[in-house]
Parts: sequence; structure tokens; C-alpha cells
Amino acid sequence: EPGRGPPPAEELTRERRGDLAVRPLARLARHLQAARYTGVVTLARGKVTKRILFALGAPVNAESDAQAEELGCLMHARGKLDDKAFAAYRRLRQEGREPLAALLELGAVTPGDAPRADRWRAQAVLYEALLWRDGSYEIGEPNRFPAEMPRYDLGLPQLMLKAWREAPFDEARRRFFDEHRNWYLVPTAVPPEALAAMRFNPKEERLLQSIRERARRVRDVMEITPLFTTETYRFMDGLLAMGFAELSEKNPTETGPVDVKELPGLFAAMKAGNFFDRLSAHPVSTDQDIEEARQRMLARFDPRYYSNLLPATRERLEQMKAMIEEAYEHLKDAGRRKEYRKAQYDRGRLEYFAEIQFRKGEIFLFWREDPAAALAILESAYEMCPDVAMYAVSYALAVVRAFPSDPARRNEARMLIERTLGRGNPPPKVLAIAGTALRMLGDVGRSEQLFAAALKFSGNAPDIVQLIEQARKRTQTK
Repeated sequence: EPGRGPPPAEELTRERRGDLAVRPLARLARHLQAARYTGVVTLARGKVTKRILFALGAPVNAESDAQAEELGCLMHARGKLDDKAFAAYRRLRQEGREPLAALLELGAVTPGDAPRADRWRAQAVLYEALLWRDGSYEIGEPNRFPAEMPRYDLGLPQLMLKAWREAPFDEARRRFFDEHRNWYLVPTAVPPEALAAMRFNPKEERLLQSIRERARRVRDVMEITPLFTTETYRFMDGLLAMGFAELSEKNPTETGPVDVKELPGLFAAMKAGNFFDRLSAHPVSTDQDIEEARQRMLARFDPRYYSNLLPATRERLEQMKAMIEEAYEHLKDAGRRKEYRKAQYDRGRLEYFAEIQFRKGEIFLFWREDPAAALAILESAYEMCPDVAMYAVSYALAVVRAFPSDPARRNEARMLIERTLGRGNPPPKVLAIAGTALRMLGDVGRSEQLFAAALKFSGNAPDIVQLIEQARKRTQTK
């Protein structure tokens, strides 16, 4: 009865009439099952009309006005009624007997077998309806079921499997697919158990997986198929008939730079992460790095770059875009970025980031001879760990070399060096770098003192000797 059992999984469609070529009976039945529909669905094709009766979403009876689908005609066609008995059956029908009454009178069906015979007839009517590739349907008012009609379990899953394997395929259906070769074969939402019930072979499984990954043109399916050509046509025809796919002139699936199936996980990660995570930016990023990160993330998650978005997906992308912009606004300023970085990461992580920056800055300062590029990198290392003498004097040297004509910045570098050396017992390399910076500031005497100390404490280590020689050559050249 309506109201018994679990609640409907779907709301009954408001489109009560439609084309079976667009929404075949198998797909329609799957929807009516989810909606737990009780009522009568009328199918029409040419001069034939069928009525499929549903109770709580399951087909429980079926009728047809086609003479060939009368019980007696079906029994004769299936070899269950010989020609002599069938002739007698036809005479009784002409006299006005109902099909079942005529068969009972002839003794072709016993009273005890009458319900079973009528169920078999209903199954035959339903099975033929599952094979229809055209025609129309009309969903009757819900919760209106003919009281006099018996209800049977017609075994819809088994009939669908039979229809899948035995459906006829002719030249007309081949021409249909050839005419729609540029249309998209779009997978529908089907429960896994419904697919498992179809008992696909391994090649069919592979092709079905390719189709369910994303909508593909009919011509593309024909190119990737592992099946023979005719088998592929029949397979696509079966997908349409069973409601596992539908044809669309345009690609109606959600598409974009990122697979929409991955968006829920990416959204959750972005929401849980900090501002650097949201931009997928390194914590020691420069102003330019932050700007580039913003553009890179917007290219992935801006709804403008997606097609055929469902409202829920569009809303999720809009939220992700807002999180990206929020992160950018907070990190685009170097000062705010510095404070945020300190608040987000502990000392161990800051030391890790600072070392990465220092190694990169060394390359630009000493090997590529590009102090302007090294300046921002070494500054970030110094900001994260200002008590590390190596980072301080390296940053000071970058300032001196990057600003040869800026007294204020050069004086700032000198003061930083003196404060660092004043902390006591600096390593030899720190002494050598500090001496190099002071030499470039014109304090040759102080520079030589630091060079001598660096050589002494390092035992004339080759790297210290090389660093000092380079500094002397650079100032001699100038």
C-alpha cells in the first residue's frame, strides 16, 4: 500500500508524458521504483497500446490491446497450444469469451494454473515493452490502481537482462547511430547493483567503464571499443534501452579544468588548510609568487571555466573562489604575510623553510652573480630565523651588492653585520661573508681583520680561501 515500506528515494517526475526514444521503459521503471510509484503507465506505439501497472515502484501487471499478446495467442506462438486447440480458442473468442475463460473452457489452462498463466502473459507483455525503441509513455495519477487487477511479481530485473541480451538489432538502428555519430552518449546515474545484474563480459566491462568516465561522442565510442562493430552498435543500443545512457546533441555533463568528482575532496582540503595551502603557495613566497599562485588557482576553480554546472557544483566552486581571494588579500602584503607565517608555523618548520630559501639565495648571490634576485630570497630566510648569523650576514651582503648607491640601505646592512658579529663566536664562513660586505662598504681594514680570523679558525679551509679571494678580486677590479 502507499506509505508502506521505506520512503521514496526520488520525487516523482513532473513530466508525465514523454518519448520512449528519449526515456525508454527500463529507465522510466527505474525512476518509478525510486519514487515508489503506484499507478498505471500507458505506452503507445503505432496502433498498439499497453498498460503497465505499478505498485510501490514495482511492475505488478501488464495489459496490451494487441491481439498477438492475448494469452491464447502467446501460448500458441510459444508452442503451448496446438493448431487445433488454437482454432477452437479463436472461435470462443469470436463468441465473446474472455481469453482466460476460453482457455479454461478448452481445458488448456486449469483453474489452479490460471494465476500463473496470467502472470506469464503479463511478463510477456512487459518484456516486449522493454524492447520498444520508439513510441510514447504517459504516467497516470499516483496512487490510483485498478482494484480488480491482480498483482504479480513480474521479475523486472530478469526481464531486463533478457531484453538486454535478446533485443533485436536491425539496419534501421544502425542507421540511427550513424546519423547521430556526433551526438554524445551520456551515462546516467545507475546503482552499482543494477549494473552488476547485467552480467557484462570483460570487454563490455571495459567499454562501459570508458563510457561512464565521461560523456563520449558515438563516433569516439566506435574508435575506442574493444568489441566488434556490430557488437558495439548492439551494446550502445542496449545502454539506451536499459536506461544506462542517453543521447544528447550537446555534452550535458559537468566539465572543467578539474574533474568535478574531485571537487568535494579538494573543497574540504582547502577549507581545512591555511592561506598558503589555499593558494598552493610556499610559505616563503614573494609578492610575485603570491600573485602567480592566485592566477593559477583561479584558472582551476573559477566557475567561468566550467560547463553545464549543476547548482550545487557551482556553489561549491564559488565558495572555493572566495577562499582563494580571501587568502590572496591576506598574503599579498609582505608584512602581513610575514606575520601570518610566524603565526601558522612552529620554529622547526620555519627553520626548514629558511634553510630552503638560504640555499636558493646562495645560488643567486654567489654563483649566478644576481644580487637583486637573491635579495628577496635571503631576506625571507633572515626574517624567519633572524638569530641565525649565516642568514643575517648573507642578507646584508645581498643588500650591499643590490644597492651600490643607496646610503640608507647600505648603512642598514652595516648595522646588521655589527649586531650579528657582536653576538660572539661566529663561524668562519660568517666572518668571511661579513668581511666581504664590509670590504664593499669601503672598510678594508675591518674586512681584513675578519678575513684573517676566518682563515685562522677554519684552518685555511678551501671554501673560505676561495670566498676571500673572490671578494678581494671583486673590490680590486672596481
